Amino acid sequence: MEKKISIIIPTYKRGHIVKTVIDSILCSTYQNFEILVIEQRGNDTLQKFIDTYHKPDVIFFYNVSFIGASRAKNFGIKKANGKIIAFTDDDCVVDKNWLFIISQLFETQKDIVGCNGEVFPFMSTLHDNEFCPSTFTSNSPCIIKNPCLHSKYIGFGNNMALKRNVLLENKGYKTWLGPGSLGQAAEDAELSLRLIIKGYKLIYNPKSIVYHNKWLTEQEMKNLELSYLCGELACYGYYFLSGYSFAQKVIKDNVVDSFYDMKRIFGDIFKRKTIRTNDWKYSVMKLITRMKGFFIGLFYYLKEVVFRIKDESILINKL
Repeated sequence: MEKKISIIIPTYKRGHIVKTVIDSILCSTYQNFEILVIEQRGNDTLQKFIDTYHKPDVIFFYNVSFIGASRAKNFGIKKANGKIIAFTDDDCVVDKNWLFIISQLFETQKDIVGCNGEVFPFMSTLHDNEFCPSTFTSNSPCIIKNPCLHSKYIGFGNNMALKRNVLLENKGYKTWLGPGSLGQAAEDAELSLRLIIKGYKLIYNPKSIVYHNKWLTEQEMKNLELSYLCGELACYGYYFLSGYSFAQKVIKDNVVDSFYDMKRIFGDIFKRKTIRTNDWKYSVMKLITRMKGFFIGLFYYLKEVVFRIKDESILINKL
């Protein structure tokens, strides 16, 4: 039977946690699927583990030589057999009805090309004083036809599904965004925004549920938020330079936040107030990260939109 849904799970040096997400998928009420695990620069350990499932027609493993979540996803899209590509992360647990809901959405909403859903912290009662990133909750299902701030209105790439033919026609993810890339994050945001700008419709449905099993200390969470911030500024900086009003608001909000951060720090200095070292360091790091992210967006705006060149070294020489 032809597989309808292909689930792509990129992983990098975290083979020990992939079992949980695979087990949760195998327990799905909907069974017409295949799983593609894409390990970046791994070894034989994960391959041997996946072989123990004895499901060679369901679980496919690829050990690739490159690094980058976006590149791994693009690789998986090309290898997939399903008409629908579902994405989740190696540290997630999917609801037993996740694939069924995705299948029904595409069956009943013929004009949509993609969907996102809710992402809850996994077993949060066991993690006092810890933080779970990349969660998204909203009770209101909606069709998304206008570009907007993804973290507030669209959702994240750990619970995302798209039509394979649309992904191929639009060349998948931008490889300069996402974990393992220069941009560090926001590859899912950029893809969603690009499709919406081109006139495609996405849907958000809170019945499509994934749980994120990633727990961090306060400092670890701050470090990860800096990566997210870099990706956000790279992504929205790219579209800001392309003249899109939705991106202009995001950039403006970040400029205002940085201004008030610096104003507060220098105000405390002049008033000779005691300043916690970690507080001002984090504010400065946010400012530096925002600048870095914006310049990454600028670089790729010049490369892809202004000069339309493929070799990055040529652009560097031009600059």
